[in-house]
Amino acid sequence: MAYTISEEAKQFLKAKDPYMKALLKYGNKPYEQSIDDPFQAMVDIIIGQQISEKAKESIVKRLYERCGPVTQTHFKTLSIETMREVGLSKMKAETIKRLANMEALKDLPNQPIETIDKTLLNVKGVGKWSVEMFHFVCLQSPHIFSLKDIGIVNGLKKLYRLNKDADLEHFKTYYHPHESAAASYIWMVLELDKATLNKIYEEVDNNEHHNI
Repeated sequence: MAYTISEEAKQFLKAKDPYMKALLKYGNKPYEQSIDDPFQAMVDIIIGQQISEKAKESIVKRLYERCGPVTQTHFKTLSIETMREVGLSKMKAETIKRLANMEALKDLPNQPIETIDKTLLNVKGVGKWSVEMFHFVCLQSPHIFSLKDIGIVNGLKKLYRLNKDADLEHFKTYYHPHESAAASYIWMVLELDKATLNKIYEEVDNNEHHNI
């Protein structure tokens, strides 16, 4: 299932600045996966820690093919060694095993945000980025825009033509209240070819008011 971007969010982003307007005009439609099951969502997130999307997809595919159903009940019975055979690091396999044995995980989406954050952060191997992605992937929160995500950081710099040392802090609230929709489009920037990027830049440069 794909993360849903509302028409309201699209119109908001188009009006936000000429870069986003041109991105929505020339870029592809973003596709970010939404996973309702808390365990499956966390498995996907843990695998994706500090690796490329392509590498993550490859490992996830092998995991589903070789390790049987990706359910909390089934993964309680799997060994660390079995999970490592599909390309998982020892640390990631151990984290997934801890999550499989965590009874509170299945009911986590029904808990207050503070409880969700505290519960997940208490799991060794789960950091702030992973918690933010849980809110995005599993809970479909509209307010996730993580500057701890290297894809977001690189996408912002590429879209807005910022230097490598640029301060990005103001982007934390820049797209409120549609931060997650913005993140979906910013991630997509990294997949754009040079011709599409040039169209975006040309349109922005022809706009008299493009200060961010």
